Amino acid sequence: MTNSAFSSFLNAIRISSPRGSHWIVVLLAHIDILKFAADWLRLAGRGSRNLKTMFYLHCFAEQHPDIGDDYQAAIKTTHKDDYKTWPVLIDPVWNVSVNRSRPFVHVLEELSVRFKDGDIQCNHKHSTEVLLNLARIFGSVGVAAHVRQFLDAYPPEEF
Repeated sequence: MTNSAFSSFLNAIRISSPRGSHWIVVLLAHIDILKFAADWLRLAGRGSRNLKTMFYLHCFAEQHPDIGDDYQAAIKTTHKDDYKTWPVLIDPVWNVSVNRSRPFVHVLEELSVRFKDGDIQCNHKHSTEVLLNLARIFGSVGVAAHVRQFLDAYPPEEF
């Protein structure tokens, strides 16, 4: 990838642009999602299964406002089949062909090639540096500090 293509990509997502703002919003949303996932994995022991079941029931009821206040009873009776087939939604961010700028795939391929043969700790270190710099450039020092706090609190081994 040429430096001009990478520069074009960076300019396309600057915070002053809608794409830059969106990138920061998506980054912060994914941090919250990953925190939730890590906390969910830690949730074990007495009562955890019931707590997780209640969470699922509540989420289903939130997506079906017609279900009423007694959603637990409704899910067991009138909405039983709907609940059983309730789809798991996949986040489109992980699909590189969805709503991406033209240079995005090239940047992703370049990063992939550069990190392919290195050891995982080295890759994590470099990836962290890139992510923190992008968070600072497109967001702010505060956004970068929030990202750093997340990365320190939730190391890759937790996932």
